[in-house]
Amino acid sequence: MTNGSDLTTQGPRHAYDDLLDRCRALDPLATSVVFPCEATALADAVEAAHGRLITPTLVGPRRMIAQVAQQAGLNITSFEIDDVPDAHTAAAKAVEDVKAGRTEVLMKGSLHTDELMAAVVAPGTGLRTS
Repeated sequence: MTNGSDLTTQGPRHAYDDLLDRCRALDPLATSVVFPCEATALADAVEAAHGRLITPTLVGPRRMIAQVAQQAGLNITSFEIDDVPDAHTAAAKAVEDVKAGRTEVLMKGSLHTDELMAAVVAPGTGLRTS
């Protein structure tokens, strides 16, 4: 979704349009958006929520997320925010929420992939199974 396309506009059909149409027929997925602390990452979550693909929980520093939203002109007032201090803690909290069933999906924000994956594969607390 980072290509800047709007999920709600009508225009030429693209490769993922059929998939998006099928997904819109389903209930939005409860999604932990991990560290959405830059404009593109946050805008993608907002766009997916407006497209009824996800119900986001933004996981990261509340003040930083709010500042990014304000600067980017994004309305996030209806989104839950899990206020945690940094990317590492955001990844761990988001994985914990998926593991506990509070959310169903992880969506990577502006943290490094290795930070998120470390939480996903962490022995005992991650999402790995036998």
